[in-house]
Amino acid sequence: MARRVLTDLPASAAWRFVDATDGFEVVHLAPGRLRGHTSVVEDGRTYAVRYEITLDDGWRTRAARVWSDTVAGPRAVTVASDGEGHWTVDGAPAPHLDGLIDVDLEASACTNTLPVHRLTIVNPVAMTFDERGRIWITESLEYPRRDAGKGRDRIKVLDDTDGDGRADKITVFAEGLNIPSGIAVGHATLGRIGFEGRYDYGALGSVTNLAARLSDEALSGQILMSQRAYAALEARVEARPVAALQMKGFVRPTPAYELQRISDDEPSAGD
Repeated sequence: MARRVLTDLPASAAWRFVDATDGFEVVHLAPGRLRGHTSVVEDGRTYAVRYEITLDDGWRTRAARVWSDTVAGPRAVTVASDGEGHWTVDGAPAPHLDGLIDVDLEASACTNTLPVHRLTIVNPVAMTFDERGRIWITESLEYPRRDAGKGRDRIKVLDDTDGDGRADKITVFAEGLNIPSGIAVGHATLGRIGFEGRYDYGALGSVTNLAARLSDEALSGQILMSQRAYAALEARVEARPVAALQMKGFVRPTPAYELQRISDDEPSAGD
């Protein structure tokens, strides 16, 4: 599917900010609405933010209510959009915001994801930024592969050609690929990475290393899972064990499983 629908979301999510900012965010999700809370310490300053964001079916922000609390006291603001780029702030017209689509809260990682849902991207597997600020995304149209044959995976490049901060050009860099993948389950650290003027969030830790090593070992079009990932998904997937892998950075051979198909059966309540 090219776009994840508003009803196909987890009920909640949470993550911790580390490094430059130390804090924690929790968001509760419902069709057309994000409701979240963030508490942060940054450069010795403490603040808390609560937000409620209303979205339309095209993942455009239609309204946002934001409450903040700092040593200077609490504040609240409500912004609303007609969906065509015209905004009001606390009920008053705000022509200086004309043309904007989203509300991006510095205290929230969640609001950074909203533009992604409007892109014509199918089953994104991985992404990275280059030195020109372009986003390179790998797509897997069939995930996992059901049958052998010509590859259907692609690499796309998203570019902001007019400098307005939004990707307006999508180029297919390569297609007909069979992109191998690695899946691991565990705890990771989500931290701010990048440089002045361009920060992003990335996951760090042994679990991300394991997933990367499994991807390195996977053959064309193959998806390898860690033992822990298979244990977590056993009731929902069909997989077969492969020979234990001796991978860089791991002292002992690591058990792994090849994901063959996702079960069509609905998991039971105990799964």
